[in-house]
Amino acid sequence: MFAVAVKQQPLPFSLPPTRCPPQLARLVMLCMDHDPIRRPSALEAVRELALLQQRLFPVLPPPALTATSGSQGSGSEPNNSSHNKNNSINGTSA
Repeated sequence: MFAVAVKQQPLPFSLPPTRCPPQLARLVMLCMDHDPIRRPSALEAVRELALLQQRLFPVLPPPALTATSGSQGSGSEPNNSSHNKNNSINGTSA
């Protein structure tokens, strides 16, 4: 830490590409640059992370629902107890 803090040597960052894609490693190194002018802004970092996510982990379609994952007994209908109370106050029933 002394070398990083006082001598301003770069923080060692060496993860194999199987654990950290090179594009992400590059962004991490840019974010740790000693010169704040060379660091990406938070907005730039977020945008770059979003692009990396799209490239490296494309969105997969959601899994199909199975017959056992239906709403039987799951209480999937919202509880409208406040709605029912309002109706009983107004003299109507739900």
